[in-house]
Amino acid sequence: MIKELAEFGKRIRTGHDALKDEPISIDLVIKEDGSFDSFLVLEKISRKAEALNSKKGKARLLLDKAEEVLNYSGVNPDVLDEEKTIAQKKAQSATSFKHQLFLSKLQLYKEIEILSPVFAFYLSNKENGLDKAVQAFEIQVGEKERAGNIAFRVKAVRIHEQKVVYDAIIELFEFNQRAKLKGGKGNCSICGSPNY
Repeated sequence: MIKELAEFGKRIRTGHDALKDEPISIDLVIKEDGSFDSFLVLEKISRKAEALNSKKGKARLLLDKAEEVLNYSGVNPDVLDEEKTIAQKKAQSATSFKHQLFLSKLQLYKEIEILSPVFAFYLSNKENGLDKAVQAFEIQVGEKERAGNIAFRVKAVRIHEQKVVYDAIIELFEFNQRAKLKGGKGNCSICGSPNY
């Protein structure tokens, strides 16, 4: 019976546990040198992206909210309301933390050549990349659409949908799974061996 269940699970399983469908509402279009081009607001579409078992304290590679991708909190630091200053500063601090999580996630994949425009967007060409994108965000994206996920796009290609990116996500996921299972001394509840 266990074999039958395992076989049944193999048949209905599609894709990999490291990837799942995520909604995209905005494309952040950048040039190959990392400079900002424009935002494209989309009807919500779903595409495969890195799967997170829980979002709290984690960032998704190349596809996330404006807080993570742009360090955008909706708080204009030049116009701070005296009554709300503490709450606004707290919101900005939380947003900065999320943005740092996003950048550290991106650093895990720095060896992937196709991501070089994204690294330029954040690092070497920040003035024409990230800084211009943040300025244009409120102008080009309506307030209702700002809560959606943002995906990076170079020309007509969404970077996170490239096979090399998917393969890197799967490789890191499997490495982390092996590390978790190695550390545990528990035995499999079905076969009784420590080799899952």
